[in-house]
Amino acid sequence: MSELEAVKSKLNLLSEILGISTRRIQQLVEDGILPAPDKQGAYDIPACVQSFYYNEFTNGEDEELDGRYERARKAKAEADRIEYDLKIKQGLYLQADLVQNEIEKSIGNCRAKLLALPRKFTPQISVAQNPNEIEEILTNGITEALNELIEPVFNDTITRDTENTGDN
Repeated sequence: MSELEAVKSKLNLLSEILGISTRRIQQLVEDGILPAPDKQGAYDIPACVQSFYYNEFTNGEDEELDGRYERARKAKAEADRIEYDLKIKQGLYLQADLVQNEIEKSIGNCRAKLLALPRKFTPQISVAQNPNEIEEILTNGITEALNELIEPVFNDTITRDTENTGDN
């Protein structure tokens, strides 16, 4: 392969990678956007690809804000806020402090019931006739305490009273 054919093949390869014409590559080199080829006309393909896409996505302006990008970002943020407010109104989202308080209440009630089991069931256990009867008494007491944890703690009045309107 001659030197001229090697240069053309490098230029064609770069053209194919970037998806632009060989003439456009030459224009971008003239504009200083792509690095110039070395003396034999061989392009540094990785550097050219990096420079091309850097220029493509930043429009060559590091410090200036792109108005289209900023408007799109603002529109997305607004759409996300509206979607969030809608999910709150639909009852799909709850306030974290409400959830935390209700969980703490449930666990506290269960703890209190479990700690009260010895005092509550000692008289019944002392008159029990056999170990199976004792086991049944304790199982019923523990089941009662644990069932409190599976009862729903949130209802419509809690979520409606503290509804976030999105205005704050």
